[in-house]
Amino acid sequence: MMNLGQVNRWRDRAGKIGAAFCIIALLALVDGLLVHFREPANLVKAPACRILVFRV
Repeated sequence: MMNLGQVNRWRDRAGKIGAAFCIIALLALVDGLLVHFREPANLVKAPACRILVFRV
């Protein structure tokens, strides 16, 4: 059984890990948006989908 001090330490660690994860996710999102908006407006790109054909 855990005492109150141990529970508080686990809660604090979980909160810090969750906050770090949110910050990293936010930075990744901002980075993706900046890369997208830095492309020229008249750039024509091929579709990203590819069809896989399996031969038997």
